[in-house]
Parts: sequence; C-alpha cells; structure tokens
Amino acid sequence: MCGVHMANVVARLDNPLDATVIFDEAIWQGIAADTGYPPCMNPAFTDTGGTVYTAYTLDKLAKSIGIDAGPLQATVSEHNSMVASGTGCHPVRTRRKHAPHAITTPPFRAIKVCAGITYTLGGIAIDRDSRVIDQVQAPIPGLYAIGSATGGIKGGAQALYLGGLAKAVITGLRAAEHIAGL
Repeated sequence: MCGVHMANVVARLDNPLDATVIFDEAIWQGIAADTGYPPCMNPAFTDTGGTVYTAYTLDKLAKSIGIDAGPLQATVSEHNSMVASGTGCHPVRTRRKHAPHAITTPPFRAIKVCAGITYTLGGIAIDRDSRVIDQVQAPIPGLYAIGSATGGIKGGAQALYLGGLAKAVITGLRAAEHIAGL
C-alpha cells in the first residue's frame, strides 16, 4: 500500500503539482526499465512526451527542478540511511516485489508527479445486493451503487486492489439480480 499512501501524501500537499520523484541511474536502468513496474517509466515515459531531469550531482539536479539543494541532499541521505539499515522507512517498504533502493549512482534523475485517483478505496457503503445502506446499516429503498463508487468491499490493514472492472461487473450483476428479483 506504499503507492496508495504516497498518492495520499502528495494529494495533501499545499500544491500537489510540486511533488517530484528522485532516483538514480541504477534504478533507471533496473526496475524503471521494466515497463511493468512502475508503469510507463523507462523508456515509454520519455517516448510519450514525459520529462526526465538528469544531472550528475544532486546540487545540479536540484537547480534543474527549481528546488534548494540542501533539503534534497538531506532527504536523499536520510533515505539511503534507512535503506542501508533496513529499518525506519515510513511508510514501511515491503520486499515482496521490489526492495527499496538507495539513490547513489550518478546520473541522478527526477520526474515531476501529481497524485491521480482512478477511484477510492472507500466510497458509498453497500450491502451484498449493491443496495446503498444508511448510517444504521439499513438499505435505502430503490438506491443502488456499483463499481468504483462503492465501499465496503476492501479496506483496512490488508487492503488490496481488486480491479476496477471486476468490482463493477460483480456489484452491477448483484444489483441487476436484486432489481429483477432473482
């Protein structure tokens, strides 16, 4: 859920368009080159018009993206220390798919980002028939919600992405069956 957490952090910034991802050559040629993770990073990101800032020092990278070098160096240093120690990262990084990487190998790179939400992990509470439920968990007569507008299917400490289309198909079918009296 690190990605969801980070999207929420960016969305809460005073200016969510000021967020930047910083990484190094090893990341760019490694996990970023795998177009499955993160999506569209390298080389598709630049092939489709994305801008990647590149510099051989963090000072020069900071200047190219319009930020102070001191805080950037401090943040990268703190990140690298947490990666080296294997503890202290917030949010907690898992090693199930990709371990966290230190940012140490020039050239250093930056991509400006903003949070994008395809749908929430919450939403309108529904029952098993996709009927909207009120504050006392009673169905509201004649009111249904399906797909990404709904909540109650996922969430909590073990929240996972279930797939938007699968959720829409299942909740839509449940609503249709209930409406038809099946």
